[in-house]
Amino acid sequence: MTCLLFLSLFVAISKAQVAVHTAPGLNSDQKEKLFFAPTFKPFVNIFIGYCYPNVDQNYLPRYEKMYHKDISQTGPLMAAIDYQFSKKTSIGLVITRGIVSASYYDSLSSTQEKFTAKFYNWSCMLDVVRYILVSQKIFPYIRTAIGVNSWNQDYTAIDGSKASVKPVILPRVAYQAGIGAIFIVLRNTSVFIEGGYGKYVFDAGLSVKL
Repeated sequence: MTCLLFLSLFVAISKAQVAVHTAPGLNSDQKEKLFFAPTFKPFVNIFIGYCYPNVDQNYLPRYEKMYHKDISQTGPLMAAIDYQFSKKTSIGLVITRGIVSASYYDSLSSTQEKFTAKFYNWSCMLDVVRYILVSQKIFPYIRTAIGVNSWNQDYTAIDGSKASVKPVILPRVAYQAGIGAIFIVLRNTSVFIEGGYGKYVFDAGLSVKL
């Protein structure tokens, strides 16, 4: 799926750039004016999406004489608010919410479940988005973000009681790097897709311009 995402973004960017290169005599400023209004007014973008998770499952602990399987992940859900102060750059805040869980078994018995570990995660990251100016309807971008994680750990024994398991130390730093594209469908409403690494490997949703 990630390969298809990057292929579709590459095709979209390539097609849009053909129009620019058909006018080789234009300088960079003239190429921008070919697609964009000469004046720019800063605005706010709001993104809401659902993601395919990435690294959080790697933080599930390992215990002596036990192993885990049946890993389940919910989300993360992603919301971002970005202030675009120029045609090419915006800064903002990204918040994600996700859950990862797994069942732990006695290594001497593949069927004897001992307990379930479940991690609830919030992340809050500052992000910078760089837009690639190629079209009035398609806006490829590169997002980089870094911030903090907030975790809540829950260990439940098979009988429903609290399992006597020592909580693990989970990473405090959250990060995300990705490449995506915004596709305008209405005047102030768009859909977006993004692939990357960090909190998620794939994200898709709606974007609203305020």
